[in-house]
Amino acid sequence: MVLELRKPVLKLIGDLVRSDSVVSSYKDDQGYIRIYDPSNPCSDSKGYIYEHRKKVAEKLREEDPEHPALDFQGCLRPEYMVHHKDEDKSNNEETNLKLKKETGHKSHHFMVNNPHPEERDELGRFV
Repeated sequence: MVLELRKPVLKLIGDLVRSDSVVSSYKDDQGYIRIYDPSNPCSDSKGYIYEHRKKVAEKLREEDPEHPALDFQGCLRPEYMVHHKDEDKSNNEETNLKLKKETGHKSHHFMVNNPHPEERDELGRFV
C-alpha cells in the first residue's frame, strides 16, 4: 500500500483564499485585508492580522526597532493608526500607507468631512 502525500490546494473564492479549512487572507466587512499569520505576535486570537498594520510594523522594525510606535514585541501600539492615503482600505502598497497617532488620524478624517474647516482648529474644535 502506497500513500500519496499532497500539498494543500489553494482555491480562490471571491476575496478568500482557502488552504484546506484555513482562510489565508480575506477582506473584512470594513474593507481591510486580514492575513493568517498565527506565528506573528501581533496577530489576534484566531491568528489573523491586518495587512496594513503588519507592513508598517515590519518597515519600522527594519528602520528603527526602538520607534515609539512599536511595543516590546515589535507590534504597532494601539494608539497608532495606519492611514490609507487614497482612502482605499485594501490598497496596502507601502507608498499608500502613513503612520499616525489615533487623535491625528481622527481629526484628519473629521477635517476632510467638515464642510466649514475654517471654523475649526487643527484638532477639529470650534474656534
